[in-house]
Amino acid sequence: MRIQAYTAYVGTLTVAIATPRPEEVASTHFVAAKIHEDYCAQVRALLREHKHCDVSSLAYPAASRLQTYFPVFPLVTGKPLYALRSLQPAGSPRDIDREFMLEIMRVRYDFMLAILPPYFEADETTAEGIERALEYAVKSLFIAQSIPDVVIPGDNDTINGVDSLISITCELGAASARMGVDIPQPAA
Repeated sequence: MRIQAYTAYVGTLTVAIATPRPEEVASTHFVAAKIHEDYCAQVRALLREHKHCDVSSLAYPAASRLQTYFPVFPLVTGKPLYALRSLQPAGSPRDIDREFMLEIMRVRYDFMLAILPPYFEADETTAEGIERALEYAVKSLFIAQSIPDVVIPGDNDTINGVDSLISITCELGAASARMGVDIPQPAA
């Protein structure tokens, strides 16, 4: 059966690092700045667009590409449900959460994700979990490339024994690129 469906989504991917502050200090002084900046430099180097989008990505090993970690259908020998079309840097805001005494730095990316034909055959929970799939793909890429994906152990030279927490979140935005697609017939 042929239907009209949205086949692309835009959104924002955010990799945040949060470090507890040892004491209240002026907002212009970031105690964990070096920890955050070093980590963010690693993230930026790994998530450069040419490593994940278009034909230039094929020059990199599969373990270095987000596409490798997207869900597939059928599960064992299948084709990916999504393809990353753009991954554009969208700034790195830094702020202080005074309530929880945290120093926070976020590396943000705007992305466009295309829906591929196997998406329409996969079970709906897997196919529609776009945010979860992208977060999982980024986390898996970080693990494969030895970049911290949950916590950075404390830096005793900066903040004695305090761990910095990492979070990877995907905010899905508007759908676009509506087109005709073939889907399986519904079960009777």
